[in-house]
Amino acid sequence: MVRLVESGSVPGISFSQMILIAGSENEEMKRMTITITVSEEVVRRLNDLSIAQTDDVETKLQRLLVAEYQRRLARYRLTDRRLSQKYGMAFEEFERRQVTRQQEYSWEVESDAIAWETAIDGIQTMQQQLTGIHELKNRHYPQ
Repeated sequence: MVRLVESGSVPGISFSQMILIAGSENEEMKRMTITITVSEEVVRRLNDLSIAQTDDVETKLQRLLVAEYQRRLARYRLTDRRLSQKYGMAFEEFERRQVTRQQEYSWEVESDAIAWETAIDGIQTMQQQLTGIHELKNRHYPQ
């Protein structure tokens, strides 16, 4: 659970916020406190996001995470699609056929192989992250 506690002016700092994070392990609550100091401008921009003015800070942060994971997922999928079209095959086939070896390890093919492998791994990672954030949301805010 994340709670936002606003505090007033601090010498040299116009605004600060404290986020209290509590997690559970075997039904025993362990607490960790993290203090994050942000400017009024950052707080205003967070509040100005068209996410939903009624959302609490945790929900806004979760939605920002989801948006970032989706952005990365789209970028990785675009790379996968572009390279699939370029080589006329899926990455698994590209590896199975050892295209980099066939092309004598040219710089272009090696670079494409690295970018493609990164994209495939990124797709899997972002899908896992999205699943994880949705599970977290469902645990804290069951429907």
